[in-house]
Amino acid sequence: MTAKSMTGFGEISCSNEFGLIVAEIRSSNNRFLDITIKLPDQLKKMEYKIREIVSKYAFRGKIEVRLSLQPLKNGEHSLKINKQKVDEIIALQNEILLSSGNFEKLGINDILKWPGVIEDNFVYENINEQDLLDICESASKEFDSFTKREGLQLVKQIKNCADQIESLTKKADKIAPIASDAMLNKISVRLSEAFKETNIEKMISSDQKEDSQNATQNSSSDLLKAIHERIRLEASMNAMKVDISEELERIKSHVRELREVIDSDRVLKGKRLDFLAQELHREANTIGAKAFNQDLSMISLDLRIYIEQIREQVQNLQ
Repeated sequence: MTAKSMTGFGEISCSNEFGLIVAEIRSSNNRFLDITIKLPDQLKKMEYKIREIVSKYAFRGKIEVRLSLQPLKNGEHSLKINKQKVDEIIALQNEILLSSGNFEKLGINDILKWPGVIEDNFVYENINEQDLLDICESASKEFDSFTKREGLQLVKQIKNCADQIESLTKKADKIAPIASDAMLNKISVRLSEAFKETNIEKMISSDQKEDSQNATQNSSSDLLKAIHERIRLEASMNAMKVDISEELERIKSHVRELREVIDSDRVLKGKRLDFLAQELHREANTIGAKAFNQDLSMISLDLRIYIEQIREQVQNLQ
């Protein structure tokens, strides 16, 4: 079983004779895979290789990779200003100010933050590129282990909610037929009382005064049978409107599929589970709309609570 959280963290540090190398990876929820890599300017050429390494361990999520090098305090390393770069920046600034004087001049902090102004060549020239890639690989594995641990916890919570949903559907299976029969009887009684209030038998007699007594009785009997059959038909049709057996079966089917997706080795579990959670929520809403008594209404409410919990957990899965 493979399940990974979209939120994760991994960090590896390694020291050598030049300083401390730190690789840090952290992620948050995102619909697609979005990798941002932050490197010193001198290491920009390694961005593609680092992206390839990290993408092996994630399918979805917004991932930030940060690689930094901290030189030894007592080492020979020292920062230098690239005077040529500073002169170029100032020259460009003066050119812009000549054409339009509405711009503010760059401050010292703005110039120092400009790429290439501060040179740190000693550290980067003396560090092996493969060592940096190996550290990124190790950090990615730490990140992967973190997401798997988080994923197992998410799956555990989803399964607990699935257990509760199955328990509620079993309870609804027992209540639904009783509620349906009660609805059928209630509608039948109401329709029968409505026909009695019209005094249908007197209407039949008055309309058939010219017929013989036997013919009138036979016609009246046939008409009453037709009326009672119509009552039964109308009551059955209305009772079908509150029948939730199909919705319960679909919920059971969705829960089975949910468990299969969780227990399988397929990737992108999050998207599939999110779809199933939406389908479960739709069926639970329909049960609530059809609920004929308070017990079914409460079951519908509880179903939606557990389904919403599943949706919240699924949002964190890759």
